[in-house]
Amino acid sequence: MDACANVFWALRTLVCDFGTHTLNYGIFKNGKLVRGKTLANTGWVTVFTHCAELLKEKSGRRPTDEMIDSALSYSKNGEIWWMGKAYSLIEPEFAPRAYSQLASLALNYIQNEFRGGTEFDKLIGSGGLWPYVNRDICEAFPDFYIDGEQEPFKDNLKDVDFRYQNMTGLVRRHLLEINVRRMLASKAARESAGNDLGIGESR
Repeated sequence: MDACANVFWALRTLVCDFGTHTLNYGIFKNGKLVRGKTLANTGWVTVFTHCAELLKEKSGRRPTDEMIDSALSYSKNGEIWWMGKAYSLIEPEFAPRAYSQLASLALNYIQNEFRGGTEFDKLIGSGGLWPYVNRDICEAFPDFYIDGEQEPFKDNLKDVDFRYQNMTGLVRRHLLEINVRRMLASKAARESAGNDLGIGESR
């Protein structure tokens, strides 16, 4: 199925790609990026910094961002032992507070940069941070957000690999489709030229 012929991708789609160091926003139409915005030094790194600074306030010493990342990723209940005491980073004052702040930041950015939703028709989200901050955005745009399982767009997303649903992935998908079309057109042209010259015809 060609995504560009798909009614879903024909709509203006805002892609929110939230990762470690950036919050990326891109508006796509017919599979092509028509407008993109990036908030740098914002994302998981914001969560790590918030938790580390709060632990510094409590203990007098600051753990590294890598230690916070490891605790949130691998420890049970986000637990970290620091300066002789155990802390759970999933307690409201730690990571959840940072998630809430990021959600507000992301929502305000969408409201301001994309005119309250008037510049896009549908919205999808991706990136490791997205599941932790998407609630406020989804509640603000209930008629726009598509989670990949929602009907009637489930069938429209099933042909798109998940890694292509983020902003970088969609750009790569668009470029791939362009290159494939060019290759096929070039092959057809060569075959047509060969036929005109009688190449391949039996004697």
